[in-house]
Amino acid sequence: MASSRTFKTLTALLAAMTVGAFALIVMGTTPHTPAIPLAAVNTVVENGPTSVICDTDTVLRTSNWQNIVVHLTSSLDSTTISEAHFVIVPSADESDEALLKNTALWRTQKSGTQVYSLGDSFNDETIGVVLVGDFGDGAPTQEQFDRLMHLVRSLQRHFHVGADRVYLPNDIDPRFETPVSFPAKAFHHHLLR
Repeated sequence: MASSRTFKTLTALLAAMTVGAFALIVMGTTPHTPAIPLAAVNTVVENGPTSVICDTDTVLRTSNWQNIVVHLTSSLDSTTISEAHFVIVPSADESDEALLKNTALWRTQKSGTQVYSLGDSFNDETIGVVLVGDFGDGAPTQEQFDRLMHLVRSLQRHFHVGADRVYLPNDIDPRFETPVSFPAKAFHHHLLR
């Protein structure tokens, strides 16, 4: 009697597993693929904002970054650059694209000193972007401005930063002056709302 009960139990178990397997096959979907290939997370495929944002030595602090400050400087030796997370450098040749680079601060997800007047908590939550060029004599090239807007909009999208939290230094501290040649109105107009 024990052998017939064991046989019935094993048969029922086998039938249930077979029906379950067929049900899973019928309901099966293709495996989920991540939006960014895992191989591209730590490598720079191109010199665009997404690859530069994801190029870090540590985990991105996605919930910590709440502000973006864009600085303008005329010198690569500026201390502003050493405190920034991203730098947009004009090309050496007019035909080349402006170069977008992330800094050691970004790759290690460390805070910089973006503004002195608002204290450490503001700086701890702020991504610094520096646009290098001689803006006393003229506006940034269209390539520089496009590269800046593409980076800032990508950062806004990636970290959910509203347009009201993207600043030029004079938006925070009136002692800073944005050069007249910099298209500040166009900059603010092109931010994600």
